Amino acid sequence: MAPGLLLIWGAYLYPPLHESITPHAVAMAVGGVLIALAHLVNLRLSWGHSH
Repeated sequence: MAPGLLLIWGAYLYPPLHESITPHAVAMAVGGVLIALAHLVNLRLSWGHSH
């Protein structure tokens, strides 16, 4: 999850990356996919566990 968040925040806060269209879109898309995969892994690992 952390690499995905770093990519998204980096694409937002780093001005040269934020101002260029294609690299910004790629960084945001890859970051979003990494976050989504982290959520899916978390759901898979917690499936069947009850507390």
